[in-house]
Amino acid sequence: MQAHASCLEMSDEMVACVLTYPWQCIECKRCSVCSLGDQEESMIFCDRCDRGFHTHCIGIAKAPQGSWICQQYCGRQTGNLSATPRRTTTRKRSSVVT
Repeated sequence: MQAHASCLEMSDEMVACVLTYPWQCIECKRCSVCSLGDQEESMIFCDRCDRGFHTHCIGIAKAPQGSWICQQYCGRQTGNLSATPRRTTTRKRSSVVT
């Protein structure tokens, strides 16, 4: 990854995490379960690892309020098996003008 973490508004913890896998920017991000980048309105992002997930791919009816830590990757690291959300990061892809 070549970008300034501060420009991406990432915490030091998130930067350390995204350096361990093939991170994707918000424009390229795909669901970590189905690998599709469609249905942006149902995509949520982990506040610890920045991976994206469609709500329906992880069995959540709608985007949770508060921060949200994925159980697929980060829940295993912390031993936290609760699906209790804390804060949802809402990010939209920008429109690219050529």
